Amino acid sequence: MNTLQSEFRRIFSERQLNAFIERYGLSSHGLNQSPRSQVYKVVGGVVDGRDVVVLHRWFDPSNAFSLLPDVSKAELSIDGQHVETIEWSED
Repeated sequence: MNTLQSEFRRIFSERQLNAFIERYGLSSHGLNQSPRSQVYKVVGGVVDGRDVVVLHRWFDPSNAFSLLPDVSKAELSIDGQHVETIEWSED
């Protein structure tokens, strides 16, 4: 699991996140994909005998007087426990 968490921490783009998801064989199969505000996708699977889930979402940090790029966040959970959150700007 240390390798998985270490690789997750080094993600700074959607392309890298998608490569991570593919490398570990995570999928949306069997997970709730009902439309939710600001959620791109939820994927999961079993890695080294442990349940792994990644939630990818976004938020808009702009306010009335400043336009800022959207920010993506990805949250990693292992065996139902949140262990990491990463974020990057969508320029």
